[in-house]
Amino acid sequence: MKKDTFRRQLLFIAICLSVGLPGSFGRLPGSWSKAAIAYQEGNYGEAANAYQTLLRQGYRDPALYYNLGQCYLRNGEKGKAVLAFERALRLKPGAKAIKTALVQVRGELTDQLAEKEVFAPLEAVRRIAPARWALIAIIALSTGFILWILAQRLDGKRVFRILAGGCTTLAIFALASAGYTDFMENDPRQAIVIKEATTLFQAPDRKSPEIRQIHEGTKVHVADQLAPWAKIRLGNGDEGWLTTTDIERIVQ
Repeated sequence: MKKDTFRRQLLFIAICLSVGLPGSFGRLPGSWSKAAIAYQEGNYGEAANAYQTLLRQGYRDPALYYNLGQCYLRNGEKGKAVLAFERALRLKPGAKAIKTALVQVRGELTDQLAEKEVFAPLEAVRRIAPARWALIAIIALSTGFILWILAQRLDGKRVFRILAGGCTTLAIFALASAGYTDFMENDPRQAIVIKEATTLFQAPDRKSPEIRQIHEGTKVHVADQLAPWAKIRLGNGDEGWLTTTDIERIVQ
């Protein structure tokens, strides 16, 4: 029994390490082993249900979302797979394995719509968590304050003042970056089409003219909502209305 438990622990750790994500093993309940074993044995539906149980219990870990996405992908549920990978990427923006998985599944989608590329410096900013940016701001402000005091009491005031000014500038930048990354992590306007195929209408009415068909896995921007309708914008600029049950927002 002990050997079997140890084998399951090693299996889950191996999965997390292969993704390059923190496993947070100490926080996860015993049910994760059920999901890991089911995944290994090819029971992807059972594994997905186990991972969903963990998420419903309040666990939020990029490794869980990544593994859940892989289960959906192997079950042919591409829309749900994209959604899970997107949620994993929100928690760990710099994870190469998650990005690779997204590229893979998006290459298999029916709708190949170009997405706006993220400006490289902004992508670098997003790789640092908001809490770390806030910590950098606090350290920079504290250091700047000390330098300002030294500038008042010691010779070489100009040097200390310049350094204090640099620390203040860094603190302002860090605070702005913290706000930006926090907004991107919690932006409720991004959603994924989870229905296999749906119609985009010009107005929130099924009798209005149809714009086009869109399919599962397509990423959309929710511009407005008039229950049970949502006005969305596609990556190519097309806008229209569809029912809210056809999409699921990335931020829960």
